[in-house]
Amino acid sequence: MRAAIVTHSSTFEERAEAVALFFQKKGYTVVRVFSDFDHHRKCTVNREEKDHVYIHMKPYTRNLSLGRMRSIHQFARDAGAYLASGDFDLLYIMLPANTFAEEAERIHKEQGARVIFDLIDLWPESLPLKAVSWLPPLQMWKNLRDQHIGCADIVFTECGFYRNQLDLPKNRTYTLYWCKYTRNNVPDVHACVNMQGREFRIAYIGAINHIIDIPRIVCLLEALNRRVHLIVDIIGEGEQRERFVAALMAKGIQTVYHGAIYEEDRKAEILSRCCLGLNVMRTDVHVGLSMKSIEYLSDGIPLINSIKGDLWDFVSRYGIGVNIPDNLLSLSGHEMNLLCDSLCTVAKDPEAHRRAVQLYRDNFTPEAFNRTMERAITEQLKMQTERK
Repeated sequence: MRAAIVTHSSTFEERAEAVALFFQKKGYTVVRVFSDFDHHRKCTVNREEKDHVYIHMKPYTRNLSLGRMRSIHQFARDAGAYLASGDFDLLYIMLPANTFAEEAERIHKEQGARVIFDLIDLWPESLPLKAVSWLPPLQMWKNLRDQHIGCADIVFTECGFYRNQLDLPKNRTYTLYWCKYTRNNVPDVHACVNMQGREFRIAYIGAINHIIDIPRIVCLLEALNRRVHLIVDIIGEGEQRERFVAALMAKGIQTVYHGAIYEEDRKAEILSRCCLGLNVMRTDVHVGLSMKSIEYLSDGIPLINSIKGDLWDFVSRYGIGVNIPDNLLSLSGHEMNLLCDSLCTVAKDPEAHRRAVQLYRDNFTPEAFNRTMERAITEQLKMQTERK
């Protein structure tokens, strides 16, 4: 049997590889269908790897741009043409791009290929376009996904939050959390709980783009910096990088920008000194979990979190960080002091760091990922057998 795992985004490739390994173990011949464009560095890359097909994607320079939308739309069409000629038994399609859903249903009807959709982001819901969300082009974009999703045998969502946002087939939909291969040197108790004096190192890791909430981050860290000496370690890159660094430094917050780091050992060395991890996004972003939050948890770092849904519930239920309110910018001095008290307490609490690691081990390891995949496929095969 032949399976294709399809994504346009280099950001999603780690998840695609985990899916490919799962199906290979089940006896499938798996082809990864990726683009030749590096989303983070905004450049075309030349790659050749066994069982991988790299389809050209027209370069773009800005995440929020018509150029990016056109580029992704064309890539989806080209990928659909390749899939239609490949005689695949199974199509595992990562959404977005929403055009993939239309292409997948076409191939399903023409060739009978089984389809699995993996909803990793909601476009256009996750974009800061609420004032014009009613416009026909955005509705058409949304409908590309919604009108074709019913062709799938299984729908995975990267978080439970998405299942509540969309009208998905309940008996075929499963929450499949991201998985991360942990480093071997992560201790049960994070080293930062043994901090000396009044110095806190706080981590930001990941894309520095339009969805992070720079005003709320700066407001909170400015208040915290008045009671402890903060050092903010930033690992990542993006079009908002200069603005983010400048805003922190303008408030007297010591900031160390490390750039994008892909070497795991070097990243681990930086994160090992941090006692909290920033996961603060704009309130109009539809996200229930983030890859950066899993990175923090795998290193035993409690979270400064703002996103609702799954992660908000994890933070509240397991005590692995502090959820900050939407109205942070209008808090009274007393309310801000209480929030800073909570941050200082969790940063120095060994149990909070242990719980962070345990939450990762229970939910975000490759083993947890494979268990969910296996359960979904087993249940759907059973249901299909019973219908016959």
